[in-house]
Amino acid sequence: MGDEAGEVDGRTCKGIAGDGSGVLSFCKVIDLWWTPCLGVLFPYMTMGTLCLSRCTGYPFTNGAPSFLALGQQRFRVTGLNGERLGEGSAEVVVELAAAAIPDDWGPARKGTADDGNEA
Repeated sequence: MGDEAGEVDGRTCKGIAGDGSGVLSFCKVIDLWWTPCLGVLFPYMTMGTLCLSRCTGYPFTNGAPSFLALGQQRFRVTGLNGERLGEGSAEVVVELAAAAIPDDWGPARKGTADDGNEA
Protein backbone atom coordinates (compact mmCIF):
# COMPACT_ATOMS: atom_id res chain seq x y z
CA MET A 1 0.00 0.00 0.00
CA GLY A 2 1.28 3.46 -0.84
CA ASP A 3 1.73 6.42 1.45
CA GLU A 4 -0.58 8.78 -0.41
CA ALA A 5 -4.27 9.14 0.38
CA GLY A 6 -6.31 6.87 -1.82
CA GLU A 7 -3.50 4.47 -2.65
CA VAL A 8 -5.13 1.29 -1.49
CA ASP A 9 -4.28 -0.88 -4.48
CA GLY A 10 -2.10 -3.89 -3.90
CA ARG A 11 -4.36 -5.21 -1.13
CA THR A 12 -4.64 -8.86 -2.05
CA CYS A 13 -6.25 -11.82 -0.31
CA LYS A 14 -2.92 -12.62 1.32
CA GLY A 15 -2.23 -9.00 2.20
CA ILE A 16 -5.60 -8.49 3.85
CA ALA A 17 -5.44 -11.76 5.76
CA GLY A 18 -2.06 -11.01 7.26
CA ASP A 19 -2.40 -13.72 9.91
CA GLY A 20 -4.70 -15.98 7.89
CA SER A 21 -7.89 -14.67 9.47
CA GLY A 22 -10.31 -16.55 7.21
CA VAL A 23 -9.98 -14.28 4.21
CA LEU A 24 -9.66 -17.09 1.67
CA SER A 25 -13.43 -17.50 1.49
CA PHE A 26 -13.59 -13.84 0.41
CA CYS A 27 -11.06 -14.02 -2.44
CA LYS A 28 -13.75 -13.89 -5.13
CA VAL A 29 -15.33 -10.81 -3.50
CA ILE A 30 -11.89 -9.20 -3.21
CA ASP A 31 -11.14 -9.89 -6.87
CA LEU A 32 -14.43 -8.30 -7.92
CA TRP A 33 -14.63 -5.23 -5.70
CA TRP A 34 -12.17 -3.21 -7.77
CA THR A 35 -15.09 -1.31 -9.22
CA PRO A 36 -14.54 2.46 -9.38
CA CYS A 37 -16.49 3.12 -6.17
CA LEU A 38 -15.52 0.11 -4.01
CA GLY A 39 -11.91 -0.15 -5.10
CA VAL A 40 -11.05 3.19 -3.51
CA LEU A 41 -12.13 2.04 -0.03
CA PHE A 42 -9.72 0.33 2.37
CA PRO A 43 -10.38 -3.40 2.96
CA TYR A 44 -9.80 -5.11 6.30
CA MET A 45 -10.96 -8.24 8.13
CA THR A 46 -12.61 -8.27 11.53
CA MET A 47 -14.48 -11.07 13.30
CA GLY A 48 -14.76 -13.11 10.09
CA THR A 49 -16.21 -10.20 8.11
CA LEU A 50 -14.62 -8.39 5.18
CA CYS A 51 -15.13 -4.68 5.82
CA LEU A 52 -14.40 -1.50 3.89
CA SER A 53 -13.33 1.83 5.37
CA ARG A 54 -12.95 5.42 4.23
CA CYS A 55 -9.59 5.65 6.06
CA THR A 56 -6.52 3.40 6.13
CA GLY A 57 -5.86 3.12 9.88
CA TYR A 58 -7.53 1.85 13.02
CA PRO A 59 -10.00 2.88 14.26
CA PHE A 60 -11.65 2.52 10.88
CA THR A 61 -14.73 4.40 9.74
CA ASN A 62 -18.19 2.91 10.13
CA GLY A 63 -20.91 2.81 7.54
CA ALA A 64 -19.23 1.32 4.47
CA PRO A 65 -20.38 -2.06 3.13
CA SER A 66 -19.23 -5.29 4.74
CA PHE A 67 -19.37 -8.90 3.53
CA LEU A 68 -20.06 -12.07 5.51
CA ALA A 69 -19.36 -15.51 4.02
CA LEU A 70 -22.37 -17.82 4.37
CA GLY A 71 -20.71 -20.86 2.83
CA GLN A 72 -21.07 -22.60 -0.53
CA GLN A 73 -19.83 -19.48 -2.38
CA ARG A 74 -22.64 -17.31 -0.97
CA PHE A 75 -22.27 -14.02 0.88
CA ARG A 76 -24.37 -11.48 2.74
CA VAL A 77 -23.66 -7.79 2.25
CA THR A 78 -24.69 -5.04 4.61
CA GLY A 79 -24.61 -1.45 3.49
CA LEU A 80 -24.36 1.96 4.98
CA ASN A 81 -25.00 1.84 8.71
CA GLY A 82 -25.61 -1.90 8.74
CA GLU A 83 -28.77 -2.32 6.68
CA ARG A 84 -28.93 -5.68 4.91
CA LEU A 85 -28.55 -5.19 1.16
CA GLY A 86 -28.89 -8.81 0.17
CA GLU A 87 -27.32 -12.23 -0.25
CA GLY A 88 -25.94 -14.15 -3.18
CA SER A 89 -22.83 -14.91 -5.15
CA ALA A 90 -19.74 -12.71 -4.97
CA GLU A 91 -20.83 -10.99 -8.16
CA VAL A 92 -24.27 -10.17 -6.74
CA VAL A 93 -23.09 -8.81 -3.39
CA VAL A 94 -20.33 -6.69 -4.94
CA GLU A 95 -22.90 -5.17 -7.33
CA LEU A 96 -25.28 -4.47 -4.42
CA ALA A 97 -22.51 -2.88 -2.36
CA ALA A 98 -21.31 -0.72 -5.25
CA ALA A 99 -24.83 0.57 -5.88
CA ALA A 100 -25.11 1.66 -2.23
CA ILE A 101 -21.98 3.85 -2.15
CA PRO A 102 -22.76 7.58 -2.25
CA ASP A 103 -21.40 9.42 -5.29
CA ASP A 104 -19.42 11.85 -3.13
CA TRP A 105 -17.33 9.17 -1.40
CA GLY A 106 -13.74 9.58 -2.53
CA PRO A 107 -10.72 7.37 -1.96
CA ALA A 108 -9.74 6.14 1.50
CA ARG A 109 -7.59 8.69 3.27
CA LYS A 110 -4.42 7.97 5.22
CA GLY A 111 -5.08 8.08 8.94
CA THR A 112 -7.86 6.97 11.26
CA ALA A 113 -11.51 7.77 11.89
CA ASP A 114 -10.37 9.65 14.99
CA ASP A 115 -8.40 11.99 12.70
CA GLY A 116 -11.66 13.08 11.08
CA ASN A 117 -10.88 11.14 7.90
CA GLU A 118 -14.49 10.35 7.05
CA ALA A 119 -14.62 12.52 3.94
